[in-house]
Amino acid sequence: MKPIHFVLFFISLLPQFLLRDFTPDNELRYLSIADENLGLGRFFAFMHHGEFYSDKPPLYLWLVMLCKLLFGKHSLVALSFLSVLPSLLIIKIMDVWTKSELSAVARATAGLALFTAVFFIGSSIVLRMDMLMCLFITYALYIFYRMYTEDIDLKTGQLLFVLGVFLAVFTKGPMGIIVPLVSSICFLLAKRKLRDIGRYWHWRGLLLLLLLCACWFLGVWLEGGKDYLYGLLVHQTVNRAVDSFHHKAPFYYYGISIWYALAPWSLFILSVIIGRIRSKKRPSDLAVFFGLSSLCTLLFLSVVSSKIVIYLLPAFPFIIYYSFLLQSNLKDNLFTLITLALPALVFMLALPAFFIAKDSMPNLDLSSPLLVAATLTLTASGCYGLYLIIRRQQYLQIIRVLGFGLLGTVFFAGISISKFNSLIGYGNIASAGKSLASAHPRSTYYSWQMRRPENMDVYLSAPVMEISEENLLEGKYTSGVLFIDQEKLAHQPALTDYLSRFKKVVVGKHAAILLP
Repeated sequence: MKPIHFVLFFISLLPQFLLRDFTPDNELRYLSIADENLGLGRFFAFMHHGEFYSDKPPLYLWLVMLCKLLFGKHSLVALSFLSVLPSLLIIKIMDVWTKSELSAVARATAGLALFTAVFFIGSSIVLRMDMLMCLFITYALYIFYRMYTEDIDLKTGQLLFVLGVFLAVFTKGPMGIIVPLVSSICFLLAKRKLRDIGRYWHWRGLLLLLLLCACWFLGVWLEGGKDYLYGLLVHQTVNRAVDSFHHKAPFYYYGISIWYALAPWSLFILSVIIGRIRSKKRPSDLAVFFGLSSLCTLLFLSVVSSKIVIYLLPAFPFIIYYSFLLQSNLKDNLFTLITLALPALVFMLALPAFFIAKDSMPNLDLSSPLLVAATLTLTASGCYGLYLIIRRQQYLQIIRVLGFGLLGTVFFAGISISKFNSLIGYGNIASAGKSLASAHPRSTYYSWQMRRPENMDVYLSAPVMEISEENLLEGKYTSGVLFIDQEKLAHQPALTDYLSRFKKVVVGKHAAILLP
């Protein structure tokens, strides 16, 4: 791929990084954890509002802390590089990896298809550790395959492979080792070379992996003791895998969700797989490896009890590039064009759907010309894509038209995203609350029926106490600022009447109320 492609990918997301607010769940939680543990001087056994936070390994949180130290504040632009840069590096690795089997045009189109897959581009925007882990897994498997093809010195490859695996584990946990292990074993089984497993998972590499993990676990034990270590190694791994306490879903969950996660390219991928089944041509070793890596990741995650769609992220690069590797050896057919015609038709309907939504949702401000430009771009790309399909043009050209149309839509929508920050995060309502509290320097912050209000301490530099309706009506809380969800308050007439006597600032669906 040419550098201009990566520049365009980045520019399409830049408005999001510059203008949007942090989300209250994972993003504000990571920032809150970083602030608390920088203050405590803890770097292995993290605390979150005074309680152990053993959910995640430390690497990503270290990077969040480093950004805070470097910039003196939590910069969304800087933190966004922790998501978008790994996504671009993944595409670069896959581009280099497939250079011998795909043309430059096909590789550029595959990279565009990967970047514009719904959950991949979404993961490039949000602040989560999944994309960083995906990068290390992809790199580790790339090094494994280079060792297999003897394209790298074996000892060097063994070292780089283990470092990639460790960094994946150090970012998100055991999935970082399980995906490379299962993928490599299944591939060697398929090639009838399982006896060579020791060449790649060499004892020296495994020893280094154990030493690195031992140093990490020692740091955890010294800071958090055996309880934290148990939570990290057992409660957050084995228990989640066997009988999850979060995100529990049935075995077939990913069999359904993968199709919308890879939109708008899901049906295209399906058509290529069907075409491969019907074809007599043998796929290359690289295609076999990509296909098995995708399938093994999908099956492994299906067995694990805890399931959300973003966990599938490490499979996405291999699924997308697998389909392009297969299609490069297949003839374009009507079925493939039809699978691209369906997303083109959906894109065409974007503009009329926007105006229908604008009239039917008066409470949502959709008046920005930039939103019209965003939907117009999508509709135009859909129209042109459908025109190319009718002309029976090559699938690569059609995917490029639809993909760049989607990037344009994301760019224009991103410029207007600040209008929706009151729906996205707590920055605006927290600012309103601080203004109210300025009249009473000793004010306490309270919340009622807010989602994860405790993480508002990132903005307020003070704790937020969740309170009950009963205690509030009894007047037990005074001299403070109360944050509430207006939509939930509408269903509580007694509380509405009680709070109506106090000064209130409404921001989006939330309100800040001064309790005297």
